[in-house]
Amino acid sequence: MTAHAKGAVLKARLDYVEKFFGEAGCSRLFASLSPDARAAIEHGVLISSWYPVSLYVEMLIAIDRLFGKGDLELCRVMGNYSARVGLSSVYESFGKQRDAHFANRMTPILWKQYYDTGEMQAEAVGEGKAIVRVRDFPEPHRALCLGTLGWLQAANEIWGVQGAQVTEEKCMALGDPHCEFIVTRKGRKAS
Repeated sequence: MTAHAKGAVLKARLDYVEKFFGEAGCSRLFASLSPDARAAIEHGVLISSWYPVSLYVEMLIAIDRLFGKGDLELCRVMGNYSARVGLSSVYESFGKQRDAHFANRMTPILWKQYYDTGEMQAEAVGEGKAIVRVRDFPEPHRALCLGTLGWLQAANEIWGVQGAQVTEEKCMALGDPHCEFIVTRKGRKAS
């Protein structure tokens, strides 16, 4: 099964490149991509269209190689940026919730807006802690997991969950049966 990501996900990363590395950075990125990937995104990405995750991963790796350290850490930074840009506009009113329970409910719903396969689940596991899992995603990659880590960190902050920290505990790309992120909330109930 081929996994797909919504164009909005790709566009956020292209916007990041343009904002921080300019048109010259975008040109460098496009030149570094395979002909198929370049043809799919060079003249614009439709935010409501679906694109193969393999194309998205190729783009992430190229961005990290060109503008990062080649360790995929820039994928986490771009995931954080994507949440800050995307959630502060369309989902701005969600920030008024200031509720960890709300964040746990919204995260899996938004996953389905961005990916056509796999499932994200969020579960409160006591005072100030939640577990977020990604299951059944057919094309796992470290670039995607690190992007999700950054996105979860920013989303919890935007939604007013004070002191939220997100760590990655398991990763399908590293052989685990699912990806698992632990969200701890200082002074907040994770229900």
